[in-house]
Amino acid sequence: MAFETYPPHMLLSFGGVLGSDANAPEQWSCNVRLATFLAGSSGFPANFDETQQMAYLLRHITDVQNLISGSPPGLSSQVGLQWIKCNAIAPNGDYFNEGVTSEVQFATVRGPAGGLQNQPFQVSLVCSFRSDVQRGLGSHGRIYLPCPGVSYTTDGKISQDMQGTANALDTFLTALTEEDGTNDVVPSIVSGGNASKPGIARFITKVLVGDVADTQRRRRNDLVEVYDMAVVRP
Repeated sequence: MAFETYPPHMLLSFGGVLGSDANAPEQWSCNVRLATFLAGSSGFPANFDETQQMAYLLRHITDVQNLISGSPPGLSSQVGLQWIKCNAIAPNGDYFNEGVTSEVQFATVRGPAGGLQNQPFQVSLVCSFRSDVQRGLGSHGRIYLPCPGVSYTTDGKISQDMQGTANALDTFLTALTEEDGTNDVVPSIVSGGNASKPGIARFITKVLVGDVADTQRRRRNDLVEVYDMAVVRP
């Protein structure tokens, strides 16, 4: 396998439970990658440590909570946000500081759509990211927001206008951006490369949200299915 090389960036992760029980086993998570330009360096300074990771995380806890509890996007109140993590990523794709995770846990923050509880847990809302290029490395990304609190038309599409959700994602990504010319952090689409073609980070320039709900396969596979049986021939 070719050795992958990633540009300097951080990984912001957030997630929690699906279901009314705050201790429920079903989990969900989303990730946003953040291109970093620290003190004009092409890489992380030697002292980039959990203190800096945690400082960024603490500045943006409310931004993540507002996304999950906001209307739009209007997620079902079956969605519970319980934790946020932030970690610098090394060129090989692992944590820059092995064994160090900057994480904050808190009381469950719920989605607001209390009247729309009956979404299957694998149903999700795909939020697609685009950069300033149409194809190739750093052109496409996405997150799967869990259990959208939406209703459907007779042809199976989401009946609500998704512009408000796209605007909410725009507000969220803009809030995560820190640009002061010294320590810049920008939501980006990050792709790994190799020795002959290094990886790249391109700023997210657009958010697209469609009117068709999707299935998140990992969440579907995490659901423990119980079967009933009828014997056709003894």
